Amino acid sequence: MGIPVPHEILEKAARRYAYNVGEKRRKTDAVRTKPRVITISRQYGAGGRQVARLLGQVLGWTVWDKEILNVLATEGEGRYQQRMFESLDERAQGEIEAVLSAAFGQLDKHMYYYLLPKAVYTIAQDDAILLGRGAHRFLPNALKVCLKASVPTRVRNLVMLYELSEKEALETVRKTDRERTTFMRELSRSLGQVPAMEDEPEFDVEVSTDRLDFEGAAGIVLAAAARKFGIDL
Repeated sequence: MGIPVPHEILEKAARRYAYNVGEKRRKTDAVRTKPRVITISRQYGAGGRQVARLLGQVLGWTVWDKEILNVLATEGEGRYQQRMFESLDERAQGEIEAVLSAAFGQLDKHMYYYLLPKAVYTIAQDDAILLGRGAHRFLPNALKVCLKASVPTRVRNLVMLYELSEKEALETVRKTDRERTTFMRELSRSLGQVPAMEDEPEFDVEVSTDRLDFEGAAGIVLAAAARKFGIDL
């Protein structure tokens, strides 16, 4: 279920990002601090968007959902992304370009599968929560979370959240599952030159929302984030 992203949301996100990065650089006298990032992968209807928003409210971090990531990688040849990228110091810019060059060689820099990781790497220079778009594949130091649920639970959630009929919800779950499988296959193919991750667990935390509500799932992720990043809750 694609959700259009109004330009004012993108404009606000880009301004907030540039401000946060600038403030962090000023407060640390240009000494870079290590950003804290949570990536959330999820089965459609398992509550990823709701859990991400709850975490953002508690932690005070910006939530970047899949629609925003998608626009950053497509619309206007990445003009919002470029503004955010330019707010970084030269060292951070150089590191991002080096990683992309090693991974993608001489690919056309306007190609989606080049601009998507560039958006992810740029966002990850500040504390953030990234929802979907395979962000966990790019960020080995992030807390990588996966939310799952059975099909009946996901259908019930969609009926409740979006006022769909059970038939519509089931069709949407099946269609979205197919689309996400295809996307991850194509993304993995585009990352063929990146060192393989098969020997490592794909996620740090996997949570089922079959028996937990969204607040409970967010609580588990929050506890893991506190442990990983040394956050005093």
